[in-house]
Amino acid sequence: MQKGWTFDINHWESLPKEFLNGSWKQAKVSSSERTSIPISGGIYMYCVAIPNAKNLNLLQLNTPIYMGIAKNLRTRFLQHLSTKDSLYPAWKCYGSNMNFYYLKIDPYEKQKIQLLYEQPMIDCFGKVVNKIDSVGKNNPIRGNIGKFKDL
Repeated sequence: MQKGWTFDINHWESLPKEFLNGSWKQAKVSSSERTSIPISGGIYMYCVAIPNAKNLNLLQLNTPIYMGIAKNLRTRFLQHLSTKDSLYPAWKCYGSNMNFYYLKIDPYEKQKIQLLYEQPMIDCFGKVVNKIDSVGKNNPIRGNIGKFKDL
């Protein structure tokens, strides 16, 4: 199973242009940010930078650790702030170095968004905190490093 960014250019090329060029918004992961998150549907990513880093170059290194889709971005954002959520330990570790990035998708059509956005995001960035590694039923994504044996 892939745990990091893919080396397969086909995965990167599968990202829709709207993903790459869309009007992404950013919010700090904090309950005080909840009103800045829209009630509309879309895609989102939680990204982290190195905790306790003071060097600005290191703080610019952001890695997506969780990505998903939501019919209501604000509700999903608040669900992830729960102490029972799988992202809670990350929030405690990264604190202010954890950001919520989101892109509104209208109209919100769950199956279409899963195939066009969520699956390519998982393919490209890998699974870190996500519990699923594929949105396809009975067809999970599995990493394959066999081709690197000769290196």
